[in-house]
Amino acid sequence: MIDIHCHILPGVDDGAQSLEESLLMAIPHTLPMESPPLSLTRNVIQKDIDILYEFVFMGALCRVTVMSITEDFGGIAIQCAKRLLRHRLVHVIASDAHSSNSRPPILSKAVEATVERLRSYDDVDEWLKRSLL
Repeated sequence: MIDIHCHILPGVDDGAQSLEESLLMAIPHTLPMESPPLSLTRNVIQKDIDILYEFVFMGALCRVTVMSITEDFGGIAIQCAKRLLRHRLVHVIASDAHSSNSRPPILSKAVEATVERLRSYDDVDEWLKRSLL
């Protein structure tokens, strides 16, 4: 698995605050360099996921953070993540890691939760094959 979104650079934002913290976060990671994607804010998508259908149809990928899937964010974020998964609009799960403790760079919990949620669907294996988990 490759995590495409985490706050690993020390002292840049609300993520890692030291080189030691960055190194702790990097241990379980393969870290690609990415250019900023076209972003639809969570507020827009949470209000109307139909907007996302058109973008996905045109080839866009949808990224959801771990804590939305594992129900650590709560409320609207959970409901939106469940709908996106149910409608097969999630292509990437990102840790959005900020530290090795409070928001760690761990994807496995979200992947397990995703598979469990989708288990009732016959095509869960096909969905996993085409998704970038």
